[in-house]
Amino acid sequence: MKRYIRVVNDEQLECCMRNQINVDVWFKGELELTLPIQCFDEETVIFKEASYLRANVELRVRGNYFVGF
Repeated sequence: MKRYIRVVNDEQLECCMRNQINVDVWFKGELELTLPIQCFDEETVIFKEASYLRANVELRVRGNYFVGF
């Protein structure tokens, strides 16, 4: 079983976006969607089907793509 890693900084978001890694979006304890990131800035993360304020969601990936971060 793969473990979940939280995506918390710009470097991790950039890695996910450039490598088209599926990111789980958790909002109020519920899984909202799982998709690659289209783009992001200081306040928002944009996916193909929705956009979210970074402060309101928890982003996770399955497995550790961030060796060295």
